[in-house]
Amino acid sequence: MKCLPSLSLPAVVITAAFTAGTAFADPPDISVTERLGDLRLNLAEADAKKAVGCPMTAGKEQKWEADGSYHQEWHFACGVDLGMVAERKGGKKTVQTIKVSGTSTLKTSRGIGLGAAEKDVTKAYAKEWSKEESQMPDLFVAGSIYGGVMFTFKDHRVSEIFVGAAAE
Repeated sequence: MKCLPSLSLPAVVITAAFTAGTAFADPPDISVTERLGDLRLNLAEADAKKAVGCPMTAGKEQKWEADGSYHQEWHFACGVDLGMVAERKGGKKTVQTIKVSGTSTLKTSRGIGLGAAEKDVTKAYAKEWSKEESQMPDLFVAGSIYGGVMFTFKDHRVSEIFVGAAAE
């Protein structure tokens, strides 16, 4: 299993899915339909830059042996981090993960943004709530850590939103 390097979700979530003898049904992967503002997974790099619209720095492309693809982290000054992926080095990239924190004003397709109350998240994502993978009151997982939306809380308010696979 490989965890994404920029993800600050509690490590206990990763181990929760691997308890001995525990079987989990595959929850729906809501990450493929979820949006943060105009950002979504699999969005082309030019469209992603346009959707964020603030200064960016890009990390080094790295080949992951697990999937044979080239991965790169993009950090935007307005509180958005994108995990980008391409089939070959220097190739056309698409969005693989989205993380917002800090000063980001982006909201999910259900109207949840940074600073939202925990109760608003649980109401908006009640049907997709993975209680087995969530670590309340710190982390709410909608869908799965293998494809979903994860909300990190500080003082019962959203401090970070992550869309995509937090584990593989």
